[in-house]
Amino acid sequence: MAVSGFGPVLVHCSAGVGRTGTFIGLCNLLKEAEATGKMDFRSVLWKLRQDRMHTIQTAEQYSFLHKIALVGHVTAGTTFKVKDMFPRLAPLESDQDGAAHTASYRQEFEALLEISDTTTVKIRRSVEEPAESVYQNISSITTIRSRDRLSNIVPNERYRAELRAETQHDDTYINAVFVPNLTKDGQDLLTQLPLPSTVTDFWRLVTQFNVGLVVAFDLDSMDSDDTIGEFLPKSETEPFENERYVVESRQKIGNSLVSEVTLTVHQKAVKILDRLSIRNKRTLTLLMCKSNHLDPECALELHRKIKSCRPGGKSRVVYMCRNGADHCGLMCVQSILLDKLEADQCLTVPLVVGSIKAIRPQVIPTYDQYKCLYSVLKLAHESQNVYGNVGDVARPT
Repeated sequence: MAVSGFGPVLVHCSAGVGRTGTFIGLCNLLKEAEATGKMDFRSVLWKLRQDRMHTIQTAEQYSFLHKIALVGHVTAGTTFKVKDMFPRLAPLESDQDGAAHTASYRQEFEALLEISDTTTVKIRRSVEEPAESVYQNISSITTIRSRDRLSNIVPNERYRAELRAETQHDDTYINAVFVPNLTKDGQDLLTQLPLPSTVTDFWRLVTQFNVGLVVAFDLDSMDSDDTIGEFLPKSETEPFENERYVVESRQKIGNSLVSEVTLTVHQKAVKILDRLSIRNKRTLTLLMCKSNHLDPECALELHRKIKSCRPGGKSRVVYMCRNGADHCGLMCVQSILLDKLEADQCLTVPLVVGSIKAIRPQVIPTYDQYKCLYSVLKLAHESQNVYGNVGDVARPT
């Protein structure tokens, strides 16, 4: 951690021992690793507790320290500033086998995969769960599985969006997870394209979680993929309707990359437990993305479109694709990276990617996608420089 100025760094939390001690311990371990090539966790803990008892307060914090120290060590040296972007990203122009810089990017990605697998909490049922509990939950588990397109892409309970039951027949489960944006944790959502059985759940997600923008991929496969439910209007004169919702559309703008549609979602009056609900109406923007190719120019243009349509205030963005991870995850991560680069003028790509993979491990599954992230960052910076140079050109007198 580099800081400007002189003097000690002040670190504090509520009691000044648990989270504070974990952070200071991390800093000391990373310094030790840089100086000696080793990390002595027990020694660091002992020294901290000589100065302040109960520092690193719990076993969970001590375990977490091991994981975050691994992440910090592996990602050391991957932070770059805007002014250093060209020399760092230039090797992406010539991706030749055996090139030292290209190999370093691949090693960076492979290390990221390894630490993500090591540090991510695995989704599994405890072996100590009582037999009667298992029996009682069989119907619930069956219901949940019917709402997942792929059995290996399921939400971690820590990040899963939980729907509010509006009728006695409603379930709270949906295969959707909260992800951060530039300014707030858990602000946006990743989800799969709805199954025929989860169309109503998708619109419940939109209306209950204040969604203002939906960025959708893989919609062109709806006609050939019977696992994707019909959930959108066919035209401005043919709205979508089911037992709970009526969705109307108004086409605004379209090009070869994306179509922008304004949707108005009308929620029908339904009996909620013992009373009748009030009819609700919500207006949002749908961006129907037509390209899934790893083309940096297309990705950058799409990000700019998303940014121009992004709702303000507390409204959320939903990124969605067929499996809820691949294409929508790439765009989600790319948008965070571009926003952070613009706001902070420095960036650590593996940390951003890793933070989303901790939520949805199937995001950025290939080296080609990882390389594309860097290529888009480079293109974005080049574009800013072009605009800046044009502004600096002297006007004729």
